Amino acid sequence: MKKSKKTQDLPTTSQPAFGELIALYEKLSETYDAVISIHLSSGISGTYNSAVSANDLVDGIDIYPFDTETSCMAQGFLC
Repeated sequence: MKKSKKTQDLPTTSQPAFGELIALYEKLSETYDAVISIHLSSGISGTYNSAVSANDLVDGIDIYPFDTETSCMAQGFLC
């Protein structure tokens, strides 16, 4: 908080790069045959849609992207 009061630069966020999602799912496919991928609301982030697209590109694992439609602690309870 102290740092944020001293600077004009506010923190920002970004969804993971599509290639990072592909790499993660490929790594998971070495050990698992399915994964439930829980994501921030698709209304405020493109991560869910990226996971849906990645599902079609990664072989050897079933990916079940889940859009929590939320961005609060309730998302953690879904895990």
